[in-house]
Order: sequence, then C-alpha cells, then structure tokens
Amino acid sequence: MSKFLFNFLYIIDNKDKLEHREFLSQCGVDPREQLVKNLIAYIPKDVCVLAYNASFEKGVIRKLADLYPEFREHLLNIESNIKDLMIPFQNKDYYHYKMQGSYSIKMVLPALIPQMEQAYKNLSLIHNGGEAMQSFELMKNMDELTQNQYRKALLEYCKLDTLAMVKILQHLEEVAK
Repeated sequence: MSKFLFNFLYIIDNKDKLEHREFLSQCGVDPREQLVKNLIAYIPKDVCVLAYNASFEKGVIRKLADLYPEFREHLLNIESNIKDLMIPFQNKDYYHYKMQGSYSIKMVLPALIPQMEQAYKNLSLIHNGGEAMQSFELMKNMDELTQNQYRKALLEYCKLDTLAMVKILQHLEEVAK
C-alpha cells in the first residue's frame, strides 16, 4: 500500500470555471477505498484527465481497480482517459532555455510562467515531492500541533503542484492559438 495517498483535482468546466477538490488521507488509516470513492465522485466517465507523469497515475488507478472490483469499470475508464502533460516537454515539442534540458514540472513552470518562479520556494515546510513523502511518513510520530502544521503544508504543496499543471496547460493553449 502506498504511504502517501491523495488526490488533488482542478476541474475545468466548459466555461473555464476552475474548481478545486482535494483528499489527503489521515495518518495510520487505509485510505484507498475513500480515495476511490472520491475519484469516482469527482471524475465523471469519458472526460480528459491530465497528469504529469501519467504512467505513475495510471499504475495506481489500475491497482485500485484490481483491489475494488465494484468500482473497476469507472476506474479503468478514468485510467484510459489520462493524458500526460509532461509529453510535449519530454519530447522537446516545446522547449524553453530556462528549463535547462529538464522536463520536470519544477523547471517547466517557472520557464513558462515567470510570475510563479518563487511559488515552491515560498511554501512553508514542504517544497518538493521528496519532502512531501518524507513528511507524510513522519507525521504519525508528531504531536498534534506539529502534525496539523505539516498537514496544512502538505495540502498547500499538493495544491500548488496541481495548479502548476493548470497554468502550464493554459500557457500551451495560449501559444497554440
């Protein structure tokens, strides 16, 4: 079981309205079923789902589909509709010199959206995926006040990561016009 189960979504409707949804499991609880229920509640069938490094996300969803056969059809529908926002950068279809040869979201975001260059640096406590995973694992040993601070920081980090994808997509849509 993954130690770090969450989902963060920005839902963009036909009118470009942005809606934020999040789920972060509590420490020491098996969150997988609740995660599945949230995915199904927030992601209708046959919609495009964007992820950065989609192969990882697809693998997690396939494992959940095997674990919860009653939700299998919907989960596999979500999995089959995941598109990878990393691909244009990985394939060098879009390149900016400030990315310095990397297609990491942490390099792509500030290169495309300069006003977000400091976004990850300005976060409290958690600034990257490694810190996020390590912090979540350590939270179970923290006192309640510290745990709440790290939970809040983790939510902010993950929200920014998801917002970064929205901003990158908007940028790509603008340059494609």
